[in-house]
Amino acid sequence: MSPHHLAINLSKIEPDSEFWIAAHHGLQPLITYPVEFALRDPKQYGNGVPDGVFTKILNGMLSGALDEVSTVNALTAFSAYCTEEEWTQWYRPVLDKKLRLPCTITEFNKACPKEYRIECNPTPALLVPVAKAKGLPQKYLLEPHRDAQRLLILMQRRKAWVFTEDGTPVHRMLPKVFERFTTEDGVMLEVYEENEKYIARDIMLWSQFVGEIPCPPVDVRLSVLERMLDGQDIVEMIEYTNSKDPREDIAAWYQSGYHGVIFRATGCEYHHEHANILIHPKRKSVLTVTKVDQGSDDGKYADRAEFVWGKGTMDRKKFDSPVFHGLTFADRETILKSSDEYIGRKFEALSCGLDSNGRLIFPIFKQWKEQK
Repeated sequence: MSPHHLAINLSKIEPDSEFWIAAHHGLQPLITYPVEFALRDPKQYGNGVPDGVFTKILNGMLSGALDEVSTVNALTAFSAYCTEEEWTQWYRPVLDKKLRLPCTITEFNKACPKEYRIECNPTPALLVPVAKAKGLPQKYLLEPHRDAQRLLILMQRRKAWVFTEDGTPVHRMLPKVFERFTTEDGVMLEVYEENEKYIARDIMLWSQFVGEIPCPPVDVRLSVLERMLDGQDIVEMIEYTNSKDPREDIAAWYQSGYHGVIFRATGCEYHHEHANILIHPKRKSVLTVTKVDQGSDDGKYADRAEFVWGKGTMDRKKFDSPVFHGLTFADRETILKSSDEYIGRKFEALSCGLDSNGRLIFPIFKQWKEQK
């Protein structure tokens, strides 16, 4: 299954579906915020933060009481007024990984002087080799992204259709520097070069993401991106990296044999602790539902479904999924209300993941209905 065919399969999934091709494993989540995060150079320390404010900010960040925007605003303002001692005090929890950064480590290091930058020593977990399995595409790590409806495409050539601000399509060479366009459908695109690849990014404004102003639906925005391709093969993605990338554990993943690291925007609600390697099951792969559990009201426990894949004693593999991947919330609610009716039913799987122990996890259903 080539990356091109993978992109085609992914594009057919309903926009409001929740699914992962693979899950978080060792990489820091890529988090974006609507407020730019910028630290004041500690060499320009202020006169100190008012009494009590520093403690409230730090406690709020550590406890999660501050929302994302407030955290970014607080840190930005705090860094402009704090003393050297105060700056080190809030930086220490970051260094000790007790405080989740309101940005990627790369962004943090860009904002900090050299002496305060965080060094990453990648130590990837041992993975069960799967290269001998038939029908495997190139191995990609994918990670959920905060903005559930943002799309990127990676293009192999520099020439593509782009759109001027008045919506006029122009067949032209993509710029080597950042450039922004607005399409006739109201879709905003950023086009830029990275790692000798040319990337078009579908811009999702925060006001659109939270519903304050209308935004073209995903299928419209995806069609705009597809029109830019000019027949090129693509891999649908959020961020593409190369083997020289120093961030997080990425360099180590390349050393482990991965061809690329992709951060995908699909808004999944659950982080799994194990590694996932994208695999495509054999044709007519079916999963038999053996158990359906509803999550807790407080959200501490996610909805789960238990499945069996394969026939016979040796080939039969049992696994569960923290959420019903590939399902809308309405479909999920229907299944939970009549869970007993689904026990024993067989469902076709589009693809699955393998955890670090070689177990199947995270099925992605091509269709959630009984197989004839």
